[in-house]
Amino acid sequence: MKKKKFLSEIQQELEMQRRLWSSEISRLTEGVTINNNERSSKPTLIIGKSPGEVLFKAFFDVREYEEGEVLVNIDRILNKVVVTAVKRIGDLTKTLVQKVNLPKYADPINMSKNINYNGILEVTIPILYHFPNQKWINNDTNYYMKKINKQKKKEYYALEITVNLESYWQASKVDIEIIDDKTLLITAFTENGDKVLKRRYILPKKSDMDRISAEINDECHITVYVPFIIV
Repeated sequence: MKKKKFLSEIQQELEMQRRLWSSEISRLTEGVTINNNERSSKPTLIIGKSPGEVLFKAFFDVREYEEGEVLVNIDRILNKVVVTAVKRIGDLTKTLVQKVNLPKYADPINMSKNINYNGILEVTIPILYHFPNQKWINNDTNYYMKKINKQKKKEYYALEITVNLESYWQASKVDIEIIDDKTLLITAFTENGDKVLKRRYILPKKSDMDRISAEINDECHITVYVPFIIV
């Protein structure tokens, strides 16, 4: 009888200890399985430092890891920033995996990263091109970055801007002007010259102004090609 009572008291003590340590054990073993530990980061930002210079910033909480335990990579297939960290605690392994989607036209070659004193990792990636605060852009303009491989020595990209002139403006009456080596101004006139369409684009810093060209797709569309070098 005394033996059963003794075993019962031991079992109760062990259960009490298990409950007291359960939260600590959960914290230490968090992230042991990578597939169950993919967490989103803090909100991302797109910052316009100056015309033609736009940065994408992503923030990750890595305060539980040393700087040498944190790795930052770019998944070029999925177009994501991938942050991984591994910490060994005795026989346990604590693993962190965080992923963030990259915006269009991001330049991961010039990525930079920094961990501040609060343990927040800041990843900064320049954006090759960005239309800031132009709400009309999706209405009459299509644009995308196209990789050109015509040159053997240097690989370059071209920004293609296609403007829909509709039926009011004639493609043959379009002026293309570069202002201050950074702004592309497209001006279109009607046949009588009484209506004017103006579209202004801030170009990437690496634009090759001497090789900007344009072509008329049809009477309602004109495409401007802005090449620039990716070092």
